[in-house]
Amino acid sequence: MPELRTTWEKITNVAIAGLARQELPVIEGDDAIAQLCAGIMATGEKPAQLLSIAGALQLYQTVGARPPHDSTPAPAPAAVETKSYCSFQIMRLLEIALTNSDIYQILPELASLIQKNDMVVMPNMLPMILTAMVKSPERLETLLPIIGEHGIWLARQNPAWQKILLSVSEEFCREKWETGTRAERTAALKYLRGIDPASARALLEEVMKAEAPETLNEFIGALTINLSLDDEPLLESLLDSKRKAVRKTVSTILDCIPGTAYQQRMIERLNQFIKITPAQPATLFPPRMKQDVKIEVITPAEFDKTWSRDAIEFDNNYPDLSYCVREMITAVPLSYWEDRGQCGPAELIKCANSESLIRIILRTWLTAVRKQKNVVWMEEIIRHGDYEEVYKFLQFIVAAFTYKERDEMFISLLKDPPEQSYQLLCALRGHNEVWSLELSVEVVNFNEKLTSKDEHLKTKEGNISNLMTNYIQPCYLGYVRSDFAKIRSNFSETICNMRVAILDFREEMYRAFEEKI
Repeated sequence: MPELRTTWEKITNVAIAGLARQELPVIEGDDAIAQLCAGIMATGEKPAQLLSIAGALQLYQTVGARPPHDSTPAPAPAAVETKSYCSFQIMRLLEIALTNSDIYQILPELASLIQKNDMVVMPNMLPMILTAMVKSPERLETLLPIIGEHGIWLARQNPAWQKILLSVSEEFCREKWETGTRAERTAALKYLRGIDPASARALLEEVMKAEAPETLNEFIGALTINLSLDDEPLLESLLDSKRKAVRKTVSTILDCIPGTAYQQRMIERLNQFIKITPAQPATLFPPRMKQDVKIEVITPAEFDKTWSRDAIEFDNNYPDLSYCVREMITAVPLSYWEDRGQCGPAELIKCANSESLIRIILRTWLTAVRKQKNVVWMEEIIRHGDYEEVYKFLQFIVAAFTYKERDEMFISLLKDPPEQSYQLLCALRGHNEVWSLELSVEVVNFNEKLTSKDEHLKTKEGNISNLMTNYIQPCYLGYVRSDFAKIRSNFSETICNMRVAILDFREEMYRAFEEKI
C-alpha cells in the first residue's frame, strides 16, 4: 500500500522533528484505518495522538500480512541416520572440549571414542560443530566422522558450511574443481586424489599449462596423497617448468618416491662429493683392528647448471656450495649410506655426529627420515643422534609416521632406553594420540625407574608426567594422579589446575561411555 507507506514516513518525520515544528499529517480516505486515525486525532493531546496513530499504523501493517513466498523447491530430506546419538552427558563433554582451551587437546580422543562406539552427535549441536569445523582444518578432520548423515545434509544447506563437503562429497568436489576458488579447487583435488589417484592426476594434467604458477604449485602439493611411481612421468615433466617454486615443490615430492630417474640422477651426483670408507670388522688372520665407517664430504668446486632442473639452485648468498650436497643427500634413499658404508644406521649416525659432518650430513638425514618415513633410522637417530642437534626437531619428524609405527618404535625404545632420556621424551611428544596399552605399560615402567638424577624428566617442559596425563590408557589415570601429587610443588598453580582438570575430564569421559546414559 503506497499511500500507507507514505503516511508512515510522514508520521516518522514528525516524531523526529517534534510536534513543535511539524503538524500531524491528515490521513485521508474512507477506509477503516483512515476512520480510526480520524477518531484518534479528534481526542486527546497531540503527543498521545502521534503515538496512538503510529501504533495503529504498525498493527494495521502487521495483522493479516503474508510472509514472502520462496519458490525455491525444498531440499531433499537427509538420509536416514543409521548410528545412535550420543548421550546428553557425552554431548556436554563435547561442548566443554570445544570451548575450554585447557581441555581442547582431548577433543581428538573424545571424537575417536564417539566414532568407535558407532555414535554421532545430536542434531541440535550440529550448528555449533559445523561452525567449529570450518574455522579449523584440524577440527574438520577430527569431527567429520561424528557429524553423521544429518551433519552432511545440514552442511549442504548453508554456504558458510559447504567447505565441509570438500572432505566428503565427490560430486561436490568435481563441481568445485570447475567453478571454485583456488583454495576450494585445491581441497577438491586433494579429496579426489584420496579416492581416485589416477583421475585426480588426469585433472591436473588437463589444466597445468593454463594455470598460474602459484595456483599450479598448490595443485601439485595434492600429489603427496597416495603418491606412487605412477606419478613420476607427470612430475618429471613439471621439472621443465621455468618457475623455481614449481621445480622445488616437484623435487620435494620426488624425494619421497624410491626408484625414480630423479633419484638416480641425485645418486650419481652425490657419488662425486661423498667419500665413504666402509666399516671393517676386527680379524685375526690377517690381524686387523675394527675400523669404523668414515664419511668425507667434498665441496663442489663450481656450480653445474644442469642441477637447476632438479631444483638445486645457485645462490649468490652462499659461495660455499656444500648446500648443493645437502639437496642431493635429501633425495637419495637412506639405504644408499648403508650400502656404501657396509654398516647399519647406528654406526653411520655416530660418524655423522662429528663436528665436520653435523651441519651437512646429520641435519639432512633428519629431513630424509621424515620424507622416507624410515622407522629404523628414526629409532637410531633418537638413540645416537647428537643431542643438541636433533632433539628440537624430533617430535615433528615422529609425527610423520603412522600411529602403529610410532607405537612400536617407542615400545622398543623404552625397553632399552637411550642415554639421552630427554631426547626420547622430546620424540614421544610427537606421538600425540592415546598410546596403546603395551606402550602405556612401558612408559609407566620407565617412569618408575627414574632416579633423583632424572628429576628434570618430571619437571622440565614436555615432562613425562604431562605426557602421561594426556595420552596414557585410562586404566592408568589413577596412577598418573598419584604420581603427579608427588611432584606437584614443582609447578605453578595454573599448571597444576590444568593438569588436574584434564585428568578429571578424561576420567569422566570414559565413565560416560561405560554408562552410555
